[in-house]
Amino acid sequence: MVDVPDLKPGNYRIAISLETGTKLGTLTSERDIVIEDPVWDIQSVNYVEYLKEGNKEEAGKARQQMLAKWFTNRVDAGQACVLDEDCQVNEGDYPGSDELRAAVKWYPQEDYLRVRAEVVDAFFNTDVPDDKPFMASSVEIFASGSGVDDHITQYIVAPRGAGGIPYVRPYHETKTDGIISAWKRTDDGYVIDLKIPWELVKGADGECEVLPIEVGLNSSTPKGRVQLIWNRTGMPWVTARGYGGLRLN
Repeated sequence: MVDVPDLKPGNYRIAISLETGTKLGTLTSERDIVIEDPVWDIQSVNYVEYLKEGNKEEAGKARQQMLAKWFTNRVDAGQACVLDEDCQVNEGDYPGSDELRAAVKWYPQEDYLRVRAEVVDAFFNTDVPDDKPFMASSVEIFASGSGVDDHITQYIVAPRGAGGIPYVRPYHETKTDGIISAWKRTDDGYVIDLKIPWELVKGADGECEVLPIEVGLNSSTPKGRVQLIWNRTGMPWVTARGYGGLRLN
């Protein structure tokens, strides 16, 4: 039986000692651990369950608590989500910010959620199959109006296409109806501009002050594919747990 202290959310280093009763004596191992607030785990489940029951009032309370207390890495409208650090590497061998980086800005508008990405990509390449745009130069846009996995809206935008219209690949049964998009090549990369109608952002209803968001940056380098994730590495296409929060008001 091991006594575990009641730890508040935060970063800790713990030491575990074992008395072997042999000539090895006492063995000690130290580990860094992270204790996270369970608010997302609890309230995301509550939100979904209340919706299934048709209890919109309690569902709204669960969502409000989750949005207020969990997605605490906040950005304002027009503030850049910058991808240029080693700690943001989700896959591959990062060549460094001189060769690959992005500044992605969000602009909540009356009818659209506008996203603009300015990318430096020394390995610009879009010669990949349509169903795998993430294998080369592209930007991934994620949003969840409620903050739960069931409401993930995901688009991968590749800087290719005639007439300055990029290739937009939707996932999670997300639609592209009404999207307005543009792209252009620059001296050291590309720029993408996307306007997503609010009705396509799943879980968004105009009542919340925070929109959970995430951004990914992909490139195909001589050492293979590289992917950077803005707020928290992992699988943002599977769970919204690691998203940051865009202030809508």
